[in-house]
Amino acid sequence: MSKNLQNWQKLEVGVIVFVLALIFLNVVTMCEARGQPAMERYQSCVLFENDWYEGKTAAQKEISNREQFLDHIYALDKNKYKAVHKMFGSRNEANQLINLIQRISAEHRIPVSVIFSQLIIESAWMDSRLFKKGNNGFCIKYYKSKPVPAYIKEASGRPMNIHDDNPDDLFWTYDDFITSLSHYGWFVNRDHYQKHIDDRYNFWEWTNALRKGGYATNKEYQQKMIRLNRKYKLYLLNINWDTIGT
Repeated sequence: MSKNLQNWQKLEVGVIVFVLALIFLNVVTMCEARGQPAMERYQSCVLFENDWYEGKTAAQKEISNREQFLDHIYALDKNKYKAVHKMFGSRNEANQLINLIQRISAEHRIPVSVIFSQLIIESAWMDSRLFKKGNNGFCIKYYKSKPVPAYIKEASGRPMNIHDDNPDDLFWTYDDFITSLSHYGWFVNRDHYQKHIDDRYNFWEWTNALRKGGYATNKEYQQKMIRLNRKYKLYLLNINWDTIGT
């Protein structure tokens, strides 16, 4: 009798595990994303499709996520992660930077995690020569023949020469960082990249579009963005543009 009972208990545990696995798979596939890693699909669902904060407004959810992100950042070893702590500074400075990035995110409908991961790569945690001397956080190159919006030209300085792919490469410089962000928002919203994106909330689709559009020549660029998003939990800073103010 006890042996039968044990068998029934094992069966029950097996059924429970199977049901839980089905639930997780359902959550993962809910986003209907094609080709991207499961983790990126799951994060997208958590942030934008499932109500994990029952009873809270969209703004309250975003505040809660931001606090989780900041707690994660400030828990990192200061000696091992000097660049991270230098970029974000004090909690007040970090909130100011996040507010600025989220504003650009809402204006140009680019996930905050995409902006931050590219900013980290392209500006070496906001510590590169191009960033410190030219406020260029995204390594956007200057081409005299290529048109840009007038407001960008009006707030830009003399192009800076930095040996990148070629020794004579020129890069935009700006009067301030906000102009760099605005130029970036306009730059990645061109059809050159957008033709590869179906879901603007989807982090993986953005990284794939940037790869296909040739934003960078580094073949590991997409994977670098994905690793940064996971390691530093940048996805916690994403905002839902469709519920702003609710």
